Amino acid sequence: MRKIYLSIAIVTVSLCNINGQTVPNSSFETWSQNGPFETPNNWNVSPAASKSTDAHTGTYSLQLKTGIFTNPQTQAIDTIPGMATTGQQGMGPGNQGTNGYSFGARPDSLVFWYKYQAQNNDSFVVRLNLTKWNSGVKDMISDLVFIGGATMKYTRVAIALPYFLNSQPDTATIQIISSLSPRENLILGSTLLIDDIGFISNSSAVEQNTINNNVQVSIYPNPFNNSFTIANFNSDNIKLIDIFGALVLEQNTRNIETIDISTSSLAPGIYFIVLNDGVYHKIIKE
Repeated sequence: MRKIYLSIAIVTVSLCNINGQTVPNSSFETWSQNGPFETPNNWNVSPAASKSTDAHTGTYSLQLKTGIFTNPQTQAIDTIPGMATTGQQGMGPGNQGTNGYSFGARPDSLVFWYKYQAQNNDSFVVRLNLTKWNSGVKDMISDLVFIGGATMKYTRVAIALPYFLNSQPDTATIQIISSLSPRENLILGSTLLIDDIGFISNSSAVEQNTINNNVQVSIYPNPFNNSFTIANFNSDNIKLIDIFGALVLEQNTRNIETIDISTSSLAPGIYFIVLNDGVYHKIIKE
């Protein structure tokens, strides 16, 4: 086992793309052709969804725009919102696809970045369900709804998850809709750009989270004073960001299982560690 010691010297650089595998295709970088449409991998979307090069990080974001579309089977004309749900896109007529994906964690918050051009004070909706199958019935572990309004620049949102049961979930479903209005009163042109969806996992005295191949990563002490340790992890790099999203540290940790980080140059406050699992691990400097 390799162990290294690291002191933080550079405090402010631009934020990199740090969301990862806890939300499939969380930054909407991978797309596939699905009939006449190009759709994001691991998302089930309406025809009002499309790829945008106006991204928060990386090359692409997801654009959801309320508009008028013609049903290719019936030729009926309808107004529909942009919609996207984690899952698998249906392939061909009559195949609605599947929603949700396997997920066994209990994160503290959902985080994402968005822009929204609202028509007539319209709003968009992001909903997260964490559920668990129980004898053929879905138990609701957590149900979060966020309603957002217009903003012309990418804005970060982090929303705490309410938990109703102590059980571990087995499925996560994220749904995004470009218009809150009822179907019969949808407002044309409301456009949502969304990118970099992930989770925040807050820490107690020792942060433990399951990442690659069920390895338990530990972060301690927490809160800390002038240093902390990340142990028993398998990650090609680590990133440390402050509460404003600024990157204060990025370190290559390939083939390293334990790292001690000196933080004497950091001001007291809240920071987040990001490993390959894509979860934000909250730590506090006193």
